[in-house]
Amino acid sequence: MVSDGDESLVDAPVQVRFNNCSEQDASLNLTVPGAQYLTGEFSVMNMFHDRASYSRPGSNPERQLLLSRRENVEQVPEACAKSTWLLLHTNYSDFEDAESSKAPEFFGDPVACIEPDVVGKAFKNGQEIIELQLLPAELDTPADAVQNGSLSLAMPSCSKPTEDLLFGTVSVPDYYSLHPCECFGETHAHVEPVDAESNAAVPRKADGKFNVGLVPDQRLFSGPYTCEESASLGDLFHIDLERCQRACASKAQCGFYLFGKASERCTLFQRCNYIQDVGLQIENELYGMAPSGNSTYCHIANPERCWEEIKRRSMLSVEPSEIPPCLFHHQADACDALQLLLGKQDGSCARCRYMEASTSFAESGLRKVPLPESFSPASQISASCNDTSRLFAKIRGGVQWEGPRQNATFTCVSGKWIGELGSWQYMSNFTCQRCVQIGDASLQRLSLVSMPEVYFLQKRCLFRTFVH
Repeated sequence: MVSDGDESLVDAPVQVRFNNCSEQDASLNLTVPGAQYLTGEFSVMNMFHDRASYSRPGSNPERQLLLSRRENVEQVPEACAKSTWLLLHTNYSDFEDAESSKAPEFFGDPVACIEPDVVGKAFKNGQEIIELQLLPAELDTPADAVQNGSLSLAMPSCSKPTEDLLFGTVSVPDYYSLHPCECFGETHAHVEPVDAESNAAVPRKADGKFNVGLVPDQRLFSGPYTCEESASLGDLFHIDLERCQRACASKAQCGFYLFGKASERCTLFQRCNYIQDVGLQIENELYGMAPSGNSTYCHIANPERCWEEIKRRSMLSVEPSEIPPCLFHHQADACDALQLLLGKQDGSCARCRYMEASTSFAESGLRKVPLPESFSPASQISASCNDTSRLFAKIRGGVQWEGPRQNATFTCVSGKWIGELGSWQYMSNFTCQRCVQIGDASLQRLSLVSMPEVYFLQKRCLFRTFVH
């Protein structure tokens, strides 16, 4: 609860609005702690003279139950002669007269007697404490004959929203919406936007920590590329990849190693800030050494989508994204920029895959959970748009728009999500309007040939070097 101050938890009764609160429309929740097999939601199955009979489904006919007034039960045991309501099993002979001239008749074996009119009191008070007198056929021992329980109105839950928006709690507006660049927790392992490769890359640990730990050496590119010669620590020949890795690990200054598959040549580098095309049809593989020390890392949800939607734009932009840098992000930027400049892809560049798990951004992603399938009554959710669009609501039949807003809050009321009165009351009235990119005429020309990145590369400071 928030009231002009810090968020706090309050343990108190909450009043919930319930539309169509009548015996004809509402279901009932029966709770019997000492006889759990009787617990469940009883829905209206029949109306006769404005009086309802209720049924609860079960996994088989023996588990299906009815809650009926005594006058509708054909075989009332003597113990239930004064009862108002009976709980009973279903029977194949149960029927409802098609002409509605007769009350429904139930032939199932009674389970328990309920003396007062608990249904009427449940509708009046919202909840009623009840006493059930179980019949001998339901008992293992006579001492269990009397069971206490409660009967309450079953408040309709709300299904998860289907609109294309970001959803979260009131305090964490994107709690149910995982970004492709965020680290993911175990609940998101098999849920969009996490891809199968990212999920498979996360080991399942016995200590229960999911997606937090050390990382192996990372392959950063594959193709006719190399690093700046000034950072070279020497070459090794007639060597395989494993020995090349060990050679780099043995040198304190070595941060990268380049392996040529065909030439079996290994080059060790102190750094690799400027990636270059060698101009030959060869295939080199560059690896970054795994960070030393106690730093832990987490795998992001979808590296390719993260790069296409955020990281590349950040690399080209004058104002970089606020998302924290990933492991080896300088090399990822340099390799992608080189391919954009060349206008061709002779090799492949790795995308950002890991980031430090201790950052607030990473911790936020690890805590997120997928949007639940349903929400209990009075639940509240927040709806918003992503960073590249703004939230608007239609007014005047969609001719005009109201907004933008940062987010909007909805409450589950009688099975429906309801917002504030007016144009912001229903999610179906919302739209996320994308922001536009402003540039000169050359941006338009390059966009028409699907090359807008070249426009932004012109704004970057580039270093040109030659290798021989």
